[in-house]
Amino acid sequence: MTNAATAPIPLERAIVRSEWARAVGAFLLSAGTFAAAFPGSIATMSAIWVSSSAYHHALFVAPISAWLIFSRKDWGSASPAADYLGVAVLAAASIAALIGQASNVDLIGHAAFVVAIIGAVIAAFGRALAAQWAFPLAFLFFMVPFGDEITPLLQGYASSVLVAALNFSGIETTRDGFMLTTSAGRFEVAASCAGLRFLLASAMIASLISYLAFAGWRKRAACIALALVAAVFANWLRAYLVVIVATVTDRRIGVGPEHVLLGWVFYSALIIGMIVLARRFADKIAVPQSMTKTAAPSRRPAKAALLLGIVVVSTAALYDAAVLSANDTKIGPMEPPMLHARGFNNTGATTIWGAYAPKADMISTNDYRSETAVLMVSHAYFTHDRDGAEIGGGDTRAADGSNWRRLSVSPETMTFIDASRRVKIEALEDTAGRKIDVATLYWLGDKTYVSPAALKLAIAARKLTGRPTEGGVIFVATREEDNADPRAAIREFLAKLELASVSRSAALDKD
Repeated sequence: MTNAATAPIPLERAIVRSEWARAVGAFLLSAGTFAAAFPGSIATMSAIWVSSSAYHHALFVAPISAWLIFSRKDWGSASPAADYLGVAVLAAASIAALIGQASNVDLIGHAAFVVAIIGAVIAAFGRALAAQWAFPLAFLFFMVPFGDEITPLLQGYASSVLVAALNFSGIETTRDGFMLTTSAGRFEVAASCAGLRFLLASAMIASLISYLAFAGWRKRAACIALALVAAVFANWLRAYLVVIVATVTDRRIGVGPEHVLLGWVFYSALIIGMIVLARRFADKIAVPQSMTKTAAPSRRPAKAALLLGIVVVSTAALYDAAVLSANDTKIGPMEPPMLHARGFNNTGATTIWGAYAPKADMISTNDYRSETAVLMVSHAYFTHDRDGAEIGGGDTRAADGSNWRRLSVSPETMTFIDASRRVKIEALEDTAGRKIDVATLYWLGDKTYVSPAALKLAIAARKLTGRPTEGGVIFVATREEDNADPRAAIREFLAKLELASVSRSAALDKD
């Protein structure tokens, strides 16, 4: 008789194990190649997870996704099969990463990395297994730091709700943009208190809970929607209580670390509430049926798919190194183009305000006057867009955050360079209480923009085709004491603005 403990492993099981080991190796090699080709995406994404409290939840996404896959009852019963569809997905991720590198938009590179992981899974394990792991793979997108763009919107909604609730409660409150004033002083609905942290973490946890607790998509969607609404209202209630307590105690309580503690209390209660509701209404989800065993794939297509994926990613990396780095040699002149507005005279530099642009190659701020308007125009000039000195990056803005801070943001339709466009207008206030309205515009080569997203795509297109990226950011500001209608003054200046850069940019493109 043969001892079961020493019996040889059946041939079929040995083949399956061998194919799984080969697939895991292929996945690690494909994903590792992409990570090595575009290391900046992982570095910046990881840094954001650690440094920003709005994205701490992203640290847990990958382990949760891996747990969801390994806890399934069916994944080990089928043989993986190399799939060329994964190579196509890797190619798409590589192109997206190139665009992210060229435009200096980290969000694109971060999303491209997640897409590359999914592509590597499909290429190594096959689309059948990837379909079984659809939710865990989609869950990986919660690693991507996104949502900053809606922060001003969240601040505006929170400010409106708070002033209404406080006045209804008998606490007389006035609002000036994101600033609220009660008898105890002024309170700012800051970006960190806008509720983005609550919203993103709740979306991630609600998605996980709904996947584990419910079988139908309607219940899952309802669970996520309820969690998002609850997160927004919980943040409003937290801010409301903070202002009430600070006002009643004349700011002795509520403006210190206790308001952070209150946030954690509300957030914990929200998570516990979601779990309790999910357990109360959870479906009895049947254990997934085991997948039908497939014949072991041949090594030739597996190796071919792996090699093709590595070649695609490596080609993108080489193109990145050869073409994008060449942009640094195609820089514009050190003198920025002159700004002219018909009917306006440049009356010299101003010291009242200036845009914050520490990475610009040159910045100037001057007064412009006409018979009906007085403005301050700050021009941040870049000889070329590059890492650390991006045109339209976060380091170039109207308010520095210390001497000047933002009160509100609102788009307005204005005529700019003979076209009607939606221009972003910010209301700013300095430490002395002076207020200004600021419009933000962009130019690149011979084109002008009001959308930073459109600007970034144009920068990527120029870099990927080897053209220069001379450009800049123009801030047009007005003060209420200088103009009867500050917004009308901005509108008049933009309608008459002329940017003398077209001929010079065309000459640069020919070089």
